Amino acid sequence: MKHILLDGGRITVVVKSVRIENEDAEGFDLVLEKVEGGEERFRVRYEDFPFLRKVTNLHAFQIFPSGIWWDEVDEGIEFDSLKYPERFPLYMHR
Repeated sequence: MKHILLDGGRITVVVKSVRIENEDAEGFDLVLEKVEGGEERFRVRYEDFPFLRKVTNLHAFQIFPSGIWWDEVDEGIEFDSLKYPERFPLYMHR
């Protein structure tokens, strides 16, 4: 199955699969396998994305043009926030 990913409305890569690697106490690597060959790898740090601590390779996910959603843990992440985390700081509202 092919998935088209967008970056600011532009098609950037067609993805064949996604996997999680190198899980540790600080985060994990999210690896996108491209249809045309090669990979795109993002380090997902729990410091930046604390809500993804519960995500593992055992959880099923859906790929959307803008990101990934894990139904079982009811969490997701947009690819733009992985590529440009400085543009998407986390804020807590009280």
